[in-house]
Amino acid sequence: MKGKNGGGSLAGRIKQRMYFQGDRAKYVAGVLGVSPAYLGQLLAGDRSFASANEQLLRRVARYLQLKPILCFMLAGKIEAADFSSDQAEIRRLTERALDFIAESSYALETGVERQMLYDARTEIQQLVLLLYQSATDTRLMPAAEEWFYSVVKEKAG
Repeated sequence: MKGKNGGGSLAGRIKQRMYFQGDRAKYVAGVLGVSPAYLGQLLAGDRSFASANEQLLRRVARYLQLKPILCFMLAGKIEAADFSSDQAEIRRLTERALDFIAESSYALETGVERQMLYDARTEIQQLVLLLYQSATDTRLMPAAEEWFYSVVKEKAG
């Protein structure tokens, strides 16, 4: 069952921070208020961040210096559909924005093709949109539909 549970991207972010900060698992477990064994299970994917309680996810957010809502999303506790009733419209707007990026000089220079953008996970698509908007000071999503992207925009910018 290893690696089959949700929250893998959250585990990856914790591992990355631990590596770059030189933090040991025992220290991080203490900061998060869990045992080193439980932390190890979360990081290995043997336990799911989706089953973690709210307080643990808030402590993870502080450790990662992220907004708590982003950790809830990365853990799989909440998703885009929880914020909007018109997912088809958000998907259409996202595809339109990805088409615009695929036709840009940035995509040409980096060898990124439309299908690569379409095939990417939603989180990667969101990151690409945020990076493009930030780099070009271009709004690709209408303000009313940017709710999801604004969660990570502050961290990316």
